[in-house]
Parts: sequence; C-alpha cells; structure tokens
Amino acid sequence: MKRLTFALAWFTLFLGVFAASAKALPYDAGHARVELLTEHSVVVPGQTHRLALELNMDDHWHVYWKNAGDSGLAAEILWNETAGLEFGDFGWPLPNPQPLESLMNYGYEGRLVLPFEFDVPADAAGTFLLSGTAQYLICADICIPEDAPITAQFTVGDAPMASLASEAFAWADTRQPKPLAGDAIIDRANAPSWMLSISDQAVRDVIDGDVIYARFYPYDHQILHPPEQSLSYGENGVSLQLEEAVGLSTDGDLNGVLVFDFDGDERIGFAVNAAPGVVLPGTNDTVFGDNNINASDLPSAVPSLIAVLGLMLLGGAVLNLMPCVLPVLFIKARSFLSLSESGETSHIRTHGIFYTLGVIACFLALAAALLGLKSAGEQAGLGFQLQIPWVVAALSILMFVLGLNMLGMFEFGGSLMGVGSGLAAKSGNAGAFFTGLLAAFVGAPCIGPFLGAATGVVVSQPAPIVLLAFFMLGLGMALPFLVLSFFPSLFRFMPKPGQWMERLKQFFAFPLFLTAIWLV
Repeated sequence: MKRLTFALAWFTLFLGVFAASAKALPYDAGHARVELLTEHSVVVPGQTHRLALELNMDDHWHVYWKNAGDSGLAAEILWNETAGLEFGDFGWPLPNPQPLESLMNYGYEGRLVLPFEFDVPADAAGTFLLSGTAQYLICADICIPEDAPITAQFTVGDAPMASLASEAFAWADTRQPKPLAGDAIIDRANAPSWMLSISDQAVRDVIDGDVIYARFYPYDHQILHPPEQSLSYGENGVSLQLEEAVGLSTDGDLNGVLVFDFDGDERIGFAVNAAPGVVLPGTNDTVFGDNNINASDLPSAVPSLIAVLGLMLLGGAVLNLMPCVLPVLFIKARSFLSLSESGETSHIRTHGIFYTLGVIACFLALAAALLGLKSAGEQAGLGFQLQIPWVVAALSILMFVLGLNMLGMFEFGGSLMGVGSGLAAKSGNAGAFFTGLLAAFVGAPCIGPFLGAATGVVVSQPAPIVLLAFFMLGLGMALPFLVLSFFPSLFRFMPKPGQWMERLKQFFAFPLFLTAIWLV
C-alpha cells in the first residue's frame, strides 16, 4: 500500500511538472500571437523566478517601447488575483526607430519578448496558476488596442526545473542594454542644443566596428525625438548632439539607452544615466559622419508640412462661405464698394490689411490656447492623447454633433452674427480689425471639416510649426477679403447670401459623419 501511495505521489508530481512545462498555445489577439512564458516549471518558495510576455506580430505591424516616442502606448499586464506575488518591471529589449512622417516613435516589429521577475511566497506549496490580461497598442497604417488573456501554471518544489521556453528568455537576454562602466554627462549649457558625452572604453571600441547608425533613446520626453543626433568621438568615448524639448526638460539626470546598429542585424546598446555637467574630454574630437536613418526609411517632413499648410489655407478660404461668416463679409464689402466709388482706394486697402490682421490674431490666439493644452499633457508624448480610447470616442461624438449642426438640427454661433453685422458696418481701421477678429470667432463653429488637419498639426509639430499652420488658416480666411480690398471692382463677382449657403453647409456634414465613423 505504501509503495502504491509513493508511486501515485510521484506520478501526480510528474503530471503537474509536465502540464506546467508543456507549451500552451498562444492566444491570437488579431494582429499578434500572445503568450505568458515561464522560465521554470518548478519554482522554489522564497526565491525569485522569471516570466516573460511574448508577442509575435503580423508582418508590417509594430508595438511600442517603454517610451513610445511621439505617439503610442507601451504593453502592460493587468493581473487577476496574484496571491501575494510581487512582479518586477519588464526588461525591455533594445528599441528600434519607427519614423512616421514628422514623428519619431520607438518600438518593435516581428517578435518581442519582455522578461520580468516575480517573488514566490515563502509559504507557497503545491501548484498555483497565474492569470491576467496583456494590453498593448499595435499599429500599421492605423493603431488598434488589443487584449489577450494570459495564464501560467507552476509547481512548487525543492529545486527549480527549467521549462521549454528557455530559448525565448535567451532571445530577450541577448537584446538587453549592457551596463555602462564609465561616466555619462549631459551638457545643457548651449540649450536648446544639448551634448550627451560618454567616457567608456567599451562604448569607444564600438566605433571601430562597422557602425552605420547610433541613437540615444530617452526614458522620458526631455529631448525632441525626431531630430538627427550628430555623433562624434574621441580617444575616451563618444558624444551625441540632442535637441531640448522646451517646456519638458529639467536640470536633473537624463536616462535612456544608447544603441549602435551595425551593417547587418547586429546591435549593441548601453544603459545610460547621464548627470548634469560639462562635456567629458576626449569624447567629441572627431565627427563620425552621417549618423542618420537612411533617407528611404525616414520620409521627409517637408512635403507633408507643405500639404498641411495648403489644407489650412484652403480651409480658411472655405470658411468665408459659411452662413455664420459670409453675411458679415458681405456687409463690410458693400461698405468698401461705396468707398471705391468715392475714389478712396487707399483707405480700402488699409482696411483690408487691418481686417486680415484681426482674423490672423484670432487664429493665433486659438493656436496659443491649443499649445497650452498640449504642453499640459505632453509628458505622455505628442499624439499620446489620440491613442486613448475614450479620447477617440469623444472626438467621434464631437464630429457627429458638428455634423448635426451642419444639417441644421440645432444652431450655435449664429447669435453673434448680428453683433458681427453691426461691427462690420463701422468704419475706421479699428472697425476693420475687430470685424476680422469677430468674423474668425463666429466662424469657429464651422471649422469642423478641417478640425482633423488642425489637430494633426497641433499634436505632431513643435510650437513654431503650429503657429505657422494657424497663421495659414487665418490667412486663408482673410485672403478673399484682402484681394477684394486691393481690387474693389471684383466685388460685383462676390456671391450674395442665399439658399445655396445652407446647402453648402449641409454638404460639409457628410465628411464629418464619415470622420466619426472612421474614428469608431
């Protein structure tokens, strides 16, 4: 009987070990196969062991590093009941640059293994199961948040026993950043241009290899992510030129990972903790040469910027045809015609210039307000808010409500039109300026069809580009009137208010509805 009991006990233990070590099928979340891996199938009470979250992604899809860069979200695990277990942070493999138009993101394609430690309770016994949900944002041309249920089972024993997933942990370990034995300094003396200098023999030796590209990936948003990082070197180490993210920088340490890419797939990275100071000697004597992503991999930002500015100019011009703007302009243009008939063409041109300044001032004030809101949430990375599901839902509702407004289900902004009409009838430069100011203000409810372009500029560009974009929006709105002020005879060709305005307004409801559907 004792032999039977002993044999059953060993058989039960064998089944438990086999079940725990057998590789479960990954969960297909849509664009990635997700699995929770165990380094040991048998764990020891009171000791530290490792788990790993593995993602195998579809071709051309990617996920993000711990700092996603200008936009994105890092992967995370939401655990169910963990029975007193404590989990460490992910060991993130060396990230890759992911340029997208004028943005620079950091992440991974193909395969990602994220190892992390957990402490087994000292009183653990028998077998126990861990379960939770892996959450991540996966992107190609669009970004999709995905969830995947994950589980791992362990048997508690006197000695650890390796699982069948050792290859995955080895894959991750070979891609971890190496510790830095030397010194690292961040010199902010010539802000907004910073110099990161590293005095370390191992780092210096890397330059003698077939390095084709080097980049510093920060853990936070103290520096701008898209700019090139010029590399130089000396006898003692290397230096990189970084660009300050004004408004987000501090006077403390700058932490991150310095990664060198070689000809082929080989990569070497070092964990950097740079203290404030002056450039270390012997680290920036010689310029490395071209240290930039291949031009074919990094789309130029110039064509996209020109396209956005062109859309802003066109969008501003179309605002003049909206029911909340055109009547004001019609009244003002009619007063210009009377001045033209009396030969006061110089006054007309002056009024046109002041009107233009009023419109542009209104849009620049709007840009300043949006920049203030952006800086308040910029610690998460530019574009981060557009990756949050409830923000996307709110934008889709906004687009739908604006569409209903365009269809005439309800009106807002029209109450100011009477005020604008009275102001437009006034003369003088001040009257022209405030006419432009108010025309732009009452035109705000009609800006819906161009809100997407404006938002895209605001979340993806530095402040000067944002101001330039909204300057173009204001110039576009003021341009027809400015042309009329220099050529008053064209007034006879100006369309008069009528039913066509309402039909045009209703037409613009449909792009808004399509935008809402796309967001959903």
